[in-house]
Amino acid sequence: MTNTYWYRDIKYALGSADTVLVDGYPMNMHYQVSFMGGLFLRFNLDRKNSIFLQADYTRLKAADVITLEVDPKTYLALPDIRTEPIIGKEGRVLVTLGYQRTFPLPSRLNLFLQGGITMCYTQIIKSVMVIEGTEYSLINVYGNQYYVPNTNMQTQNIYQNAFGFGGFLGGGLGIPLTDRFGLEPGFYGQYYPVNLTGYTDFRISFGAYLRLMIRFGGNSGE
Repeated sequence: MTNTYWYRDIKYALGSADTVLVDGYPMNMHYQVSFMGGLFLRFNLDRKNSIFLQADYTRLKAADVITLEVDPKTYLALPDIRTEPIIGKEGRVLVTLGYQRTFPLPSRLNLFLQGGITMCYTQIIKSVMVIEGTEYSLINVYGNQYYVPNTNMQTQNIYQNAFGFGGFLGGGLGIPLTDRFGLEPGFYGQYYPVNLTGYTDFRISFGAYLRLMIRFGGNSGE
């Protein structure tokens, strides 16, 4: 909004004859998972004790609106308020090393509990404000250069990423289908910081999963 050329384009898109002011910032942005998948490896020490390693990739989206006032009036009149989308996308790679305790049931089903340490790598993919269908990046891709349209300006590859470390707790039910294949529905909670600039606090997140398990080696009792 402080860039002369972008501000001019925004005024034109909103049909402003004078000024456009920011009237309100996003207050209700929440993450939504657009994609998640991963791999899980477990080594059974015996029927009840195991160690595991899992790696997951998650694509997240956050969206809300920014409120703009077009041509503020100096006299009593209803203000011209517009709401425009503001969107962020990021990818996270989570790697967890942990321990699993299994509780066999008479029906061949297995209850289990898991705990471990989690490393999270977070990378910003997109951060934009959308004005009447046109995206304006909130990432400083021009560095300290002042943006001028229709010039041969070079954009910079700005990498906004960080590592965070925390904990993992979960549980579920092992359902054997054959001696080699099984299903494991379960749930989990993770507690870690993304460690991006301004976001260093630990946060908790919850989720559910369905694993397709394939056994390599060992015996059917494991």
